[in-house]
Amino acid sequence: MATSLDSSGITDYKTRFDRYSSCIKDIAAPEVHRVFTWLYQGGETYVGKYLKTFPGSTSRMNRKEKEKLENEMPTEEMDITLLYHLVRYTCGLSPPDDDIWHNPQLESQKKSLEHSLYRLKEKRNQLDHEDQKLKKMSDDELTSKMDEVNELCHFILNEAGAKCGKSQDAAFAIMEMEREFRKAMGVTAAQIAKLGRSEKEDKNHLDMEFYVSPILTYKRKTLQLSDILTVSQERDAQRPITFLIGDAGSGKSTLCEYLDWLWTTDKENIQELQDYDLLLLFKCREVCTRDVIRLLKDDLLPRTMKCCDPYKILELIETLKILWIIDGLEEATREATDLIHTLLKKNHSSSHSFLLASRPEFIFSVTKYLQQHEYNEVTIHGVNPKDIFQSMTMSSQTFMNPVDVKRFMSYFWGLNKNLQIELQNPLKLGVAMKFWSNTERDPFKDSSLPELYKSLEESQIASLAEKLTREMVTKDDATRKVKTWFDYLCQNAFVLAAAKYILIINKATLDKLRTKCDELQIPSSVCLSEFLTSTGEGNYQFLHSTQQYYFAAKYAADVWKASKGEANTMGLFDTFQKGTPQNNMLHFYEILLHMVSILQGSLDAVQVSDLIKLFQCTIDEANATPRWFEVIRKANYHEFFLKTIGDVIPEWWFISDHNIKAASCLICYKQPKYAVIKLDNDPVNSGVEDLLYALAKAESKINVELHLEYHFRVIDKRDESDVLLKIICHESSKCCIMGFSGHLSFEGCQILHLNNASKYCRVLRLKVSSPKSLSTLYYHIAKYEQIAIIELMFTLLDYGSPKISSNTFAFKNTIVDLHLYSLIDSQVRNSVKLIQNLGKSFNSITVYKLSKSGATKFVQLLQNKVRSNAFIRNIVDEDKMEISLVNFGPLPLKYNKIDHFAWAWVQSEKRRRNN
Repeated sequence: MATSLDSSGITDYKTRFDRYSSCIKDIAAPEVHRVFTWLYQGGETYVGKYLKTFPGSTSRMNRKEKEKLENEMPTEEMDITLLYHLVRYTCGLSPPDDDIWHNPQLESQKKSLEHSLYRLKEKRNQLDHEDQKLKKMSDDELTSKMDEVNELCHFILNEAGAKCGKSQDAAFAIMEMEREFRKAMGVTAAQIAKLGRSEKEDKNHLDMEFYVSPILTYKRKTLQLSDILTVSQERDAQRPITFLIGDAGSGKSTLCEYLDWLWTTDKENIQELQDYDLLLLFKCREVCTRDVIRLLKDDLLPRTMKCCDPYKILELIETLKILWIIDGLEEATREATDLIHTLLKKNHSSSHSFLLASRPEFIFSVTKYLQQHEYNEVTIHGVNPKDIFQSMTMSSQTFMNPVDVKRFMSYFWGLNKNLQIELQNPLKLGVAMKFWSNTERDPFKDSSLPELYKSLEESQIASLAEKLTREMVTKDDATRKVKTWFDYLCQNAFVLAAAKYILIINKATLDKLRTKCDELQIPSSVCLSEFLTSTGEGNYQFLHSTQQYYFAAKYAADVWKASKGEANTMGLFDTFQKGTPQNNMLHFYEILLHMVSILQGSLDAVQVSDLIKLFQCTIDEANATPRWFEVIRKANYHEFFLKTIGDVIPEWWFISDHNIKAASCLICYKQPKYAVIKLDNDPVNSGVEDLLYALAKAESKINVELHLEYHFRVIDKRDESDVLLKIICHESSKCCIMGFSGHLSFEGCQILHLNNASKYCRVLRLKVSSPKSLSTLYYHIAKYEQIAIIELMFTLLDYGSPKISSNTFAFKNTIVDLHLYSLIDSQVRNSVKLIQNLGKSFNSITVYKLSKSGATKFVQLLQNKVRSNAFIRNIVDEDKMEISLVNFGPLPLKYNKIDHFAWAWVQSEKRRRNN
């Protein structure tokens, strides 16, 4: 490592030589002095005077050493060389001229206190006499030398302690000394931040000046890109985790890279971004370790970590404000999943924030360990095609010239509106444009990615063959050659995935592809640019990981069809496994998934069974059910796949909006024991009713959680979920309700008294829009046996209407969160009475629309009557689409005067405006 920190202003940092010198002079020397004081036999006599009683003891001392003794220099200020001389004469060890000191004859003497002290003295002398050599030592040599000094100090303390009956003192001294050695090996947290930024700057080769901002929504409302970190790290709020969810190709990875580029290049496009000391980005598919330190040392900041004490890394980075950007949860290796859980679990403070990008159905592998109030969800819907078109007309790095872009724009705006929305996905739009540029035919009949790739492939082969026909005898000959080369490209896509090269085409493979062109006598530049995307300087990569998986699946499907049996395909699997073992199975899963899409109509029951066996080797338990549902979708809900997957899918199901139909079809072949249904979109016409009926009619008991997040995202709408709850709570239903989130009418609230809910339900999150509903809910919940968590979102207008008896509290021994969404100043007194009737202790109380005077009155009336772990203000800025959560602490509030609270309330508003 050749990092010089002098120019960066890190004055505390030491070169390798300085660190080694400090190790000798600042750590080893005090320990030699400690040994001297333990063993010194001169009593109260100063050592200089006592030394004179030994004839010849000063004969080998130089003038400066003699002066130090004459001037009675304190022994703690002496360095090792002088202390060693004193120990030889004054501490009752072997005679000073004995060979045991400098030239032990016996093996046992080499492990002696005397010789160990001599070796330390020699190391001190080397600093002066061999300094040029030591200044050239490597990191490994430095570590080795410091470890050796540490071992010598460890030994002399143990030996000296045993000699004078101070073994316990020696043990404590060794602990303290070890701590100092660890410090000597490391740098400070501030230095890590500076070194980290410098290292990232050196590695950053991206140019994202023309990045097109994506379409983002938060709680179904438009969110500006500049506000994304206001959501993920709101001031005074305990929400350091944000999930960025979107379909494949919607721009998640590009947004992650853009944020990383902004921070690394110190751009001010997003103001809050530069508040972070470090930004650490990693892709889940590339993670091969569960250890955070190993991730930092091997992958993220290897150069920086070489400067750090490995024992202190976690402690140091805990003190830094860090933004972790974690890309591709759906591609997470088993190690990545465990690593993410570790990172989130250790995030006890608000110094670290997390942005996790994922396809929607795969976030549950993480969120199931989190409470709802601990994270936010931001959805990326792609980009506005108009912005893409404008960018393409201005940029020189595009596969279409500006004239063709304008022609395509005219064509695009004539498409069906639903297709236009579908093509907000940048990947789909790019593939469709490539297809259109080759054929000028309608590329939108089926806009799923595999179908678009298939259409593009056919058009590219035809277009390329036509270009080459001028030099070939016939068009058929040209087509045959292009297909031969394309098949070779697909084979190499598979081989690259086996070697963990995703997107990247390494030089060796690129040379092979060019050589193949030479063999076929077709120009390589034309072939490469037709099917791949240029990265400059004659290099190419795949358009997207899904394109590489599709090409690889084409090759695997051809092998499958040619083999007409399991043997060759299992051989394919073996080939894949050889490259880079277990971590690679995820890539094979993606390839198999595309294979299913390609082969679905041509497979019999035996072949499906063989394919499922391959899938079993690639699917990790953390995301098992979403992946099996994905296979079912790709197989177009084919009976053979449903039946075979029913035999292997786990009994614990997580069902998102995407997978309602897959779960409904699969339940005919396999019923789960536990089903969590979490719907972010409007449940009307989603097919969820059919699924719930199927669960209710199951042969044996099924534990069910039904969370209709839509009812909390769209707060002011009065959509109700009575019908859905009634299906699974009916007396004839086999379902046991373990958790429910949604909005019930007054009649719907009556359903909660049924045994299927009251006996088992642990979590209730309800939107309360009428006084009668609240009274009914309170009455029924009082009878719940297992209830542990209650969250109520009040949207009622009159807080004085609910008739609730306060004789017994339904919410005792329960975590209760109250969201007073509709509370206004005129209803404060009524709301306080209502809260008192509900209970005396709450987890949190959140207000939304109160003014300063209303909030002050609210707090005054609640003080000393109700306890809450947190009193929170939720500030919604409709113009900026910004939400701020301000936590004023527990109730009763710990302010000396209520005026101080009123001042803090005003300051929270000012902070929001300034931000």
